[in-house]
Amino acid sequence: MPKKAIIFLPETGIYPYLRTLSVLGDALKKDGYEVFLTNCDGISFRCPMMPNRQMPLVVFEEQKREKCYECQKYLNNAREAYDFNVLNLKDYADEQLFKTLDNFITAEKWETLEYKGLKVGQIAIHDLMLEAKVLTTKNLSREQKHLYGNYIKNTAMIVELMDRIIKKIKPNLILAYNPYAQCQAVLYACQINGINFKGITNAHHLGANFSLFQFTNHTFMREYLYHCTSWNNEKNPPISCKMVQICFDDAVFRMYGSGSHIFSSAKVSDMENIYSELNLDKTKKIIGVFTSSNDERQGISFFLKAWNQPFDIDEVFDSQIEWFKFLKEFAEKNKNDLQIVVRVHPREGRNGGSENLEFLKKKLLGQDNESFKIIWPDNPISSYDLMEIIDCCLISSSTVGLECQRLGIPTLSHTRKFSYPDEGLIEIAHNRESYEKKLNKIINYNCSIKEIINSCRFYNWRILINSLDMGETIPRDFTDDSIYPPAPLDRQKLVVDILENKIDLIKYNIEHLRQANYSEKEELESVKLGIRRVIDRLFLPSPQTRKKVFYERWLNNLKKRLRPPPDGIFKDYDLKYSEDVSRLDDFLKESRKNNTVYLVKDGIYSILVKNGVVQKRCSKMVANLARIHEEADG
Repeated sequence: MPKKAIIFLPETGIYPYLRTLSVLGDALKKDGYEVFLTNCDGISFRCPMMPNRQMPLVVFEEQKREKCYECQKYLNNAREAYDFNVLNLKDYADEQLFKTLDNFITAEKWETLEYKGLKVGQIAIHDLMLEAKVLTTKNLSREQKHLYGNYIKNTAMIVELMDRIIKKIKPNLILAYNPYAQCQAVLYACQINGINFKGITNAHHLGANFSLFQFTNHTFMREYLYHCTSWNNEKNPPISCKMVQICFDDAVFRMYGSGSHIFSSAKVSDMENIYSELNLDKTKKIIGVFTSSNDERQGISFFLKAWNQPFDIDEVFDSQIEWFKFLKEFAEKNKNDLQIVVRVHPREGRNGGSENLEFLKKKLLGQDNESFKIIWPDNPISSYDLMEIIDCCLISSSTVGLECQRLGIPTLSHTRKFSYPDEGLIEIAHNRESYEKKLNKIINYNCSIKEIINSCRFYNWRILINSLDMGETIPRDFTDDSIYPPAPLDRQKLVVDILENKIDLIKYNIEHLRQANYSEKEELESVKLGIRRVIDRLFLPSPQTRKKVFYERWLNNLKKRLRPPPDGIFKDYDLKYSEDVSRLDDFLKESRKNNTVYLVKDGIYSILVKNGVVQKRCSKMVANLARIHEEADG
């Protein structure tokens, strides 16, 4: 009797999710599995297809049916491509179940609701917060309450349906995509029935990379946080030149690309405008502050609590307001020497704005002064432009910290046990006293090549060590939604072993990294090459206006969604750094004779001398990267 696997994906209209799970189903089928692909057939109260297509919180039946037709089309394509069986969820439902669900949410305290022992009221808050951007379930609007009720009913319904399906089909394995509430319901149904569950997602590389597969046995966030914070438990050997290159590919993409995991505007070329628009003093140091999206973290905390899993992060500040108050006072005390610029997370302003954004505006709107500036989400200033002019970076848990660190910008976090290890990568404070002490330190700190190497190694750890590269047959983007590729031949058995828990992917990749025994010298040279690539990209002679950037991003999303823009033809060169502006003419002459590029620091400006041509850019970051490169040569 063949083994059976179920691909749980009511939102089959989201092609990247469908393709990812179908490829895994293809590997299982070739290993002898009978594979079932779920068909929602409109039974879901609120599935990920609806927010993905930006549907309103309250959806009419005709609107819903239109998306159901879209899902059906994609489901049929996958079924024909892989010869999957179709499992209709509606066949396992009945009127009594719907009556139970309707009666179920008449309770007064939805947060405490449980279904068959699963805290569905708590778990549904995760999806509510992601979509409606609320921080609590108090004072919900009528539409938000309707949304919350639908997520609760959907979560409970999936527990019941999957319980019934498991008892009838008796599968050996069930796959689901991402940690949505409905997927956690599948996980719970698997647990109470003793069935192997695998959660699947794709790595956030170059925005999102759909050829890099990540696997979990439980909620992805729990395992992801553990993986990030356990970085110091390993010796972290050198990584390959290719891995370093991948890290810098991502750095360039995040500055100039567009994609589903990048919320900031793309870079523009004229940094002078930022100084003018924010009324910044060019003689003072600038501290850049990047906030996190609170609704995402709140949602995570609720579903981890529902699973009785610790979310024991330590924060120096109890709230963003408290953090901002400290920073404003710090700026006032040091107003003769520095200024602080706070970039409120651009995601806070999406789809009408978040509850947290309204709270911040109520407390802080109009509080700017000459030493403390706030950039609100609707301001088109790019976070990546800001990186060029700041002297150091402050975060709570944002991944912008990693992005800054790999570009040579010293970084300080006030959050422990979240997305960074407690030491060995960026500075992390344990209390207010250490926070202020470390803040004073990094303002005048010069990053070394060691910090950038560590950032590349950590990027490899966070993105690649827990991923399986399926790029031989799977495109990283989803520009062409007619492609249903097979699982790579050399990965087929490995995929099955991972799904059957015979191989731990992270341990497997760590062991291969150790055995490879990469050279520290080659790693260093590759990091220096990455620095030269970044500098070269920043000086490409393609000045852009924000208006042009907007239309280019819009067109790019239509034609080549998630595909990184070309770097131009990069021709490598020797890089020399100097702070002696008086030698500019000498450098100009020398650059005509050899393959050497000179980067001269002139205050907040960086002057690039290449092939007898001089370019000037208002960028502290460029000069800092060139300095690090020069010191690495020494």
